[in-house]
Amino acid sequence: MKKINEETTARENILHGNLWSVLVRISFPLVVFSLLNHVFKIFDTIIASSVGSLEVSAVIFVHQIKFVFDSVSLGLAAGGSIVVARHFGAYDDEQAGRSAGNLIFISLSMALVLVLLILFNNPILGMSRTPPELMPTARGFLTVELLTSALSCINMVFIGIERAKGHSRLIMILNLMVMLIKLGLSCVFVYLLKTGVIMLAISSLIAQAFMLSIAFRRMRAPENPLRITRVTLKPRVADLKPLLALSLPIMVERFAFSFGKLWMNALSAFYGGLAVGALGISNQVSGTVIITSNGVMDGNTTIIAQNLGNQSHRRALGSFYRTLVINIAIGAAGFIIVGLLMDPLGRLFGAGDPVFIGKIKTILSYERWAFVSLTLSSALFSLFYGFGMAKVILVINVLRLFLFRLPPLIILRDYLDLGYESIGMTMLLSNLLTGISALTAVFIFRKRFWPSIAGDRKKYKEAAKG
Repeated sequence: MKKINEETTARENILHGNLWSVLVRISFPLVVFSLLNHVFKIFDTIIASSVGSLEVSAVIFVHQIKFVFDSVSLGLAAGGSIVVARHFGAYDDEQAGRSAGNLIFISLSMALVLVLLILFNNPILGMSRTPPELMPTARGFLTVELLTSALSCINMVFIGIERAKGHSRLIMILNLMVMLIKLGLSCVFVYLLKTGVIMLAISSLIAQAFMLSIAFRRMRAPENPLRITRVTLKPRVADLKPLLALSLPIMVERFAFSFGKLWMNALSAFYGGLAVGALGISNQVSGTVIITSNGVMDGNTTIIAQNLGNQSHRRALGSFYRTLVINIAIGAAGFIIVGLLMDPLGRLFGAGDPVFIGKIKTILSYERWAFVSLTLSSALFSLFYGFGMAKVILVINVLRLFLFRLPPLIILRDYLDLGYESIGMTMLLSNLLTGISALTAVFIFRKRFWPSIAGDRKKYKEAAKG
């Protein structure tokens, strides 16, 4: 009974509670959850930097490859959770349960594919243009990371389902436990046992296995209103179609974005392995700001989706306005804080190498100028996600990488003698243009979000259905 009451309270708060309070309550744990995931990579980087600059560059390079595969899982979880949230907001627990079951079925299939990709370890590294000096470390690291991605694929979907129900606090607690396991094992393996950076990947694998054990137990619990059973796991076209219709554009968008980042690394390798490592570290530091705003975006997406399912269009927009204010504040704060901590950050990640430290600080000094643009984009993206318009975000992120980022870097690299600073300039340009593109897209589709005063009920319903 307690469990059922918790489910009811979470749904009622999202649909009828004070919006500021609801947004903070839902988003804050998701921000912490996202930051903890990000901290995994940062700790790997710090620990690897104690071994050497080439080792830290190899870890960062493999993390980028891994993120390409994880992005597909994230896309599935993001799109699927919106569908589950709509049914849950409409008080249709039976259909929400079937959608959740089919979502788990897809994730299990994807996990199997990720395991099989281990057989193509060397070709993956080759196509990623891994610098030769990084290959020995990268090869073994990638093998373990693919196994970790297989487990985290299922875990991400589980987290997406819990997010759809408004259980963001549970997500934060579980991820904190995973982080402590990961951090503890990493320190023991590298600092005490002196086993090398490969054990950083092993510690991640063990931590994800722990999360998976909890996920299966919770998904199978009899008191769970969206309990996963053999019946709900059975794939049905009627259930798979809306899941894939919304998830596929997000999966493609995140895969394209991640693949583009990998391509960016390959082009940056022209300036040497340390330049690739510096770009990765700069991305990680910048990612702390962006991921914070993305946590608010995820919370707002759930609120919008549930309220559209409940035909509360005005309330959905009210949540968006508040998200806009919060995210712009996050971007501004990030710009100031990173500027003040530039020197300490360089020393923290630079492995004591003055050249490496200089490259990190240079690239990061460019990236920070686009923080507000990117956090603004996150707020605008939550509007598109919540209204089921993921294809718009797909177009924006394709433009971001394949028009705003990669061509400018090629031009700067091949026709201007600016050195590795070209990388930072390219990141700044592409991120600024992304924010402008998101604002333009909202203006183009403004009638979808803000119908005429007379009220077009049909549009409201279409928006809720996606």
